[in-house]
Amino acid sequence: MLAFLWSSQQSQRQLQRRLQHYAGCRYSEALVGLFQRKWSATNAASAVTFPEVPGLVLLSDFLSHQRHEAVLEAARTFALQVDEASLRSQQHPRPSPAHNLNVPLDFIRTTIKVEAGEAFDEAGLHASRSPAVLKCEHFRHYGEDGHRLTYFRGNQNIPRLGLPEDHLVRLGDVDCVKQELQASRAAMRAFSSSSSSTGPTQVKWRMTLNHYLSTEGSEASKRRAGFPWHRDIEANGASTMILALGSPARLEFGEVSALVDAGTMPDGLYGASDSHDDDLSWQGSAVKVLKSVSVPPGALLILTGAARWKLLHRVARGEGLQAGERLSLVYGCW
Repeated sequence: MLAFLWSSQQSQRQLQRRLQHYAGCRYSEALVGLFQRKWSATNAASAVTFPEVPGLVLLSDFLSHQRHEAVLEAARTFALQVDEASLRSQQHPRPSPAHNLNVPLDFIRTTIKVEAGEAFDEAGLHASRSPAVLKCEHFRHYGEDGHRLTYFRGNQNIPRLGLPEDHLVRLGDVDCVKQELQASRAAMRAFSSSSSSTGPTQVKWRMTLNHYLSTEGSEASKRRAGFPWHRDIEANGASTMILALGSPARLEFGEVSALVDAGTMPDGLYGASDSHDDDLSWQGSAVKVLKSVSVPPGALLILTGAARWKLLHRVARGEGLQAGERLSLVYGCW
């Protein structure tokens, strides 16, 4: 779901080697835990795990109702502001070198001015103490009509949108997120040609703002865009954290039923058909749905382990009463 760009061709090769490792079950001790350990997700009593999807955790009451309403309004206002800024921009659309769909997509580089306290500081520990200019990459059409996506990278470029000033710290302190970051950093060092045994200490955040618009018309005829089968690219972060806003969402998790060489199977898997049927295929291999998860507004859905690195996921389209406007803030970190 996140549209984070590859940092280099070397990163892509590292991911291919990593996925080949997974597919062939030739795990090092550092990687076994990614798929086999039981994650201690958080101290929250509302944490729900899913046996069919190892590494998937749902925190249904991550935001209170009051906080959700405030964040929803802030996110909606900000999303519209970014879209309007992109229309006024003198920048020409640029082809995206890498994203979560295997189709050509263009983005517009945009800047948004915010007041003191409306973004995070460079360390990601507190709110910014002075006004800032946030840099982002805006996709007016991401996959389907009605889906807009804006990508922010770098702690100081991430808007707060009504969330607590220690929001990024809270996300990073969730047990499964912390463990995944440590394990994934270790795995990257293991596959790296560098002889250094140490890695970065500061957590570097990314955020994607997804805006799924609802079509006009009667309740029965309304539709809302979805997001096809894909697996987030490595640059998105060690884990994926989806904060749901607005109307409820339904996410599905699946696997390719036929054996596919994970080293050649691209991230951003896009179905051969756009019908959203349960048996969408890719290069002749059917995608088998393992679990459908309802995500209520204000919930945080966390992907680690197999849910993050091995399985595919998609956002189902909304129709009729289930087609209300929704947004999501998707966080990742390295």
